[in-house]
This record gives sequence, C-alpha cells and structure tokens, in this order.
Amino acid sequence: MELFKPVKLPLDKIAAGNRKFFIIGIVILFLIPLFFNPHEAENTICSFKNQTGYDCPTCGMTRSLYEFVHFRIFTSFSYHLMGPLFYSVLIILLIKYLIELKKKILYRFDRRFIIGLTGLFFFTWLLYWIWKFIR
Repeated sequence: MELFKPVKLPLDKIAAGNRKFFIIGIVILFLIPLFFNPHEAENTICSFKNQTGYDCPTCGMTRSLYEFVHFRIFTSFSYHLMGPLFYSVLIILLIKYLIELKKKILYRFDRRFIIGLTGLFFFTWLLYWIWKFIR
C-alpha cells in the first residue's frame, strides 16, 4: 500500500454522523471570530499564562484565528506561527469530509502517513513553543 494513495470504503451511518458533527464544529469555530474580537478582551483566559506569566503552547491561537478568518494571513502568522497551518488543515479536512458525505465513500490514508504527518506537526509546534519561551 502506498502512503499517499487513499483507500475507498463505503461510508456507514456512524462515520457519516461523525463527519457531520465535525463539519458543524468547524463551521462554528470559523464563525465565532466574526462576532468576537479577541483584541478587545482585557484579560486572558489562559490559566497557564495567568499562573506562570509565560505563554502556553497555544497562546496567540485565538488572535491568529481572528486574523485568519478576516483574511489577514501574514498578521495571523505573527500571532502564532502554527495557527494558519492548523486552520488550513481544518479547512482541508472540512472539504474532504464534505466530499465523503456527497459521494458516500470514506477515504482512508495509510496509518504511517497520518502518524508521521501528525508527529511532524506537533514536533514543529513544540519547537516553536520552546523558541517563544526562550526568546
């Protein structure tokens, strides 16, 4: 089996329900910044930052999402380097799930590819956090 070649499987009711749940969650996630401006908030809700005074691994993600949704991509990168990458992956998954629901076919990639890509993503995220922490 090739790493990038998707396997087509029939889409059962449970998988279809999971796809619909994910799609609704992502749509809500991307709609929230249209009504909430994190720049206007006076305090942070990050308990890690409130306790230690240091940024947590996700500090800046809300502001990054706000800028990303308003199509200010470079500003989004300035708040959190991984933010636009993470949101782009969510958009790709959203499109994938919509296609799966429309065609009633489940596309599965090789587990090694998914694990490797996820590991690379979180390792990069960890390095970015360490870099933010020591600068």
